[in-house]
Amino acid sequence: MRPLTRALLRRNLGVGFLALVAFGTILLLRESYYVDTVATVGIFFIILMGLDLFIGYTGQLSIGHNGFFALGAYASAILTTKVGASPWLAMPVGMAGSLVVGLVIAAPFIRLRGFYLALVTIAFGLIIHGMTLALPDVTSGAAGIGGIPKLSLGAIPLNTDFRYALFVWALAIPIFWLCSNIMSSRVGRVFRAIRDDELPGQTLGIDTTQYKTLVFLLSAVLAALSGSLYTHFHGSLTPDAVSIFVMFELILMLFIGGKETIWGGLLGVVLIKALPEVFVELKEYKTLAYGVVFLLVIVFMEGGIAGFLIQMGRKLEALLSANSKPSPTGTSSWLATEGRKYALPSKSGPLLDVAGLRKTFGASWQFRT
Repeated sequence: MRPLTRALLRRNLGVGFLALVAFGTILLLRESYYVDTVATVGIFFIILMGLDLFIGYTGQLSIGHNGFFALGAYASAILTTKVGASPWLAMPVGMAGSLVVGLVIAAPFIRLRGFYLALVTIAFGLIIHGMTLALPDVTSGAAGIGGIPKLSLGAIPLNTDFRYALFVWALAIPIFWLCSNIMSSRVGRVFRAIRDDELPGQTLGIDTTQYKTLVFLLSAVLAALSGSLYTHFHGSLTPDAVSIFVMFELILMLFIGGKETIWGGLLGVVLIKALPEVFVELKEYKTLAYGVVFLLVIVFMEGGIAGFLIQMGRKLEALLSANSKPSPTGTSSWLATEGRKYALPSKSGPLLDVAGLRKTFGASWQFRT
């Protein structure tokens, strides 16, 4: 099987497996309290997929995506409760608003790198959170906004946790498929090149600023969508739900689950959001457990849980592949056959003659003969 076909089959199988696990879990927990948790996991998985593209694959650092989450959340809350707009109109308005704000931020600041870009984004997140408190006539201040209507699909209201969980994952799985295909395309290879070293890409004529802007805007739109879904799910919204501590929690999920793997964020969400609901009696030790797990992952699993699992899988695959090869003894062995196929000619003298090379450095020319 060709490598390209094999990779495509692997991605499609991954999407199918995720759909099977997600919808199977929802059906299994249909009458359970925990179906609420499954919906929450899906909502935060959406924002983490965008963050993984920006932080994990492109190598940039943002600590302000809670601001985009807030724009989507408050757009849905304000437009539906104070303007009387349909939730299906409010959601795209919030996403479009995040897109515009993302462009305003990216235009002057996306060229910054490392902690400088992180400082700009954290300032943005703090400003948006401050506005939710400083504009009580619009946002209702610290009291928050209540009475936010539930979503409905035609005549079917999504007024139960079971229905909403199905709806959230019906959105999350196509987004997972989209992000996986982006990272397997030429655009994804450019993202990785920017992460590894931006300068070589620029020398090849790649507009790295344009690609960084693109992934930043995509992550902003997914954050706004996640915020809108969160708002309509809970029916109320307070500034605490979009504070900078939410962003720290998202970073924790991403690094523990494993950046540079789209599905790694899902492991982080399950660990941070789902497990505390299962072990309620240990909830008071949640912050301590987060710190310990984070330190263990940083020290022993640099690529997070997903990276560790991938590494173990590759080692197992290499071991099985080595065991399946024929023994190198005998004239008809695999090693002898391959060795004869690629054997170099036995003549003496140089193997390759090179002459007349030319290298170009901007306007400077160097010749070698």
